Amino acid sequence: GPKTEKSVNGDMKKIWYRILGAFMVTAGLGLLLYPDIRTVLLNKETDRLISGFEKAYESKETEQPGKSSGQTSGERGDLIKGTDSLRDAVGRYNTYIYENRQADFKDAWSVEQVPIPLRGLKSEIFGYIEIPAMGIRLALYPGADEEHMAKGAAILGAASLPVGGRNTNSVIAGHRGYRGAPYFRDIEKLKPSDEIRITNPWETLCYYVESAAVIAPDDSDAVKIQEGKDMVTLLTCHPYR
Repeated sequence: GPKTEKSVNGDMKKIWYRILGAFMVTAGLGLLLYPDIRTVLLNKETDRLISGFEKAYESKETEQPGKSSGQTSGERGDLIKGTDSLRDAVGRYNTYIYENRQADFKDAWSVEQVPIPLRGLKSEIFGYIEIPAMGIRLALYPGADEEHMAKGAAILGAASLPVGGRNTNSVIAGHRGYRGAPYFRDIEKLKPSDEIRITNPWETLCYYVESAAVIAPDDSDAVKIQEGKDMVTLLTCHPYR
């Protein structure tokens, strides 16, 4: 027989409840999967950037910290024609900031800047960083502004560029997790002797974790060059929220 208005309203309510329930389940699944999706997208973009970088620089060699002289080896010179002037400029820059005691390393604006004009760089990135213990590989951008930090790891301006050599300390910043992707989220997993690899346009440098410390936001001295050392410092927020 014909349905009453009351029964029709009841049926409509059931339909809306089902729709609302389905939406809530879908939204819940979306929230649960969001970090994984963001990580996949970040890894895909990182792979694209690194692939382009590797094609631009066909050969790499691995050196231990302290063994890099800041000069291109004769064995590899023919493979990186056109980049020697950039390598020389980077070496001069690293020497300059060491000799003037990083006088420009003093505020947020200074660390966001690209340290020097990187003429001759064949890629939009300076290289990439790999940290096996954290399970990450990130593109390296010179200058720690918001755009670079969102896309990968960033080399602080007024700090050394990561080419190795005595009296250098390249400070590399990464988010403590960003929009679901990990970045430097798991930095506390690092233990002494864990390996960190940095590939620049000329070679791959291997560093090993020595220590970790929590510092105040304005304690720039804690991340400056240390006399005679060839260092990399990883920098992120603490604690992880």
